Amino acid sequence: MDTFKLIPRAASTPSGALRLHLMHLVLCAAAAASGCAEPPDTRAAAGLDWPVRYVTECVQTTCDTCEEGAASLADACSECLGICTRLSDPSCIAQCSGFCSGTPSCDTACAGEPVCNEYEGRFELVGAPDDDVQRACVTYAAHEISCGVAVPDVEANCRRFAATEDPVRASAAYACLSSAPCGSADPACAPRPVHGLVAWYCEAIGRSGRACDEATVEWLEAADGWLSDGAAAALRGCAEGRTMLPNDACVAAFRTQVASWR
Repeated sequence: MDTFKLIPRAASTPSGALRLHLMHLVLCAAAAASGCAEPPDTRAAAGLDWPVRYVTECVQTTCDTCEEGAASLADACSECLGICTRLSDPSCIAQCSGFCSGTPSCDTACAGEPVCNEYEGRFELVGAPDDDVQRACVTYAAHEISCGVAVPDVEANCRRFAATEDPVRASAAYACLSSAPCGSADPACAPRPVHGLVAWYCEAIGRSGRACDEATVEWLEAADGWLSDGAAAALRGCAEGRTMLPNDACVAAFRTQVASWR
């Protein structure tokens, strides 16, 4: 389940009918695209009302890089000298000079405050789940399970979706999907787009001289109606440079860490 909120899946029935299975995507970008307004207050503008936030941590400093490089050179020197010893060829030693001419000093790289070379980040859930959405999500998951669909970690996933989906639109969509016969859910159950996700994405990608990715456009179109305004602002905050991620990376991270069954 990696493209749409509603995904055609081959049913196990002999007729080969398609099963429409809900994928939870809580993406948005309210952005400067038409029809999207700026946050109404400074709390929202500062990200204080976002249900998710992107956090980064340093995983590699300049000191780490230097020390790893020095250790690699030392290992290469040792390996080279070992080969020469086994060959009993003194002239071979000269070929090891590139590795054995001295281990570089990391004193400068490791002095003072650490300087980060590489960051890793993740979206972290900070908002409280909406009770109505949680119940509706769990009911929908139970319906799918009764129809033979494998649904992973229902409580955890529904809790995450309940914190990031719009209470009114999502609850109604879950109820619609839960009432459908197995294998015949109506795509019309999905909420209609309200946030201009596709316009935002294409505008952002266009600024870098690239064309919109068709699969991402379809995915955002399907995701648009589900998200809450806070989740929309969280993605916008990531993609507008409040983290070190470009637009594509923000969409991919949100999609994987926030908006899918896992």
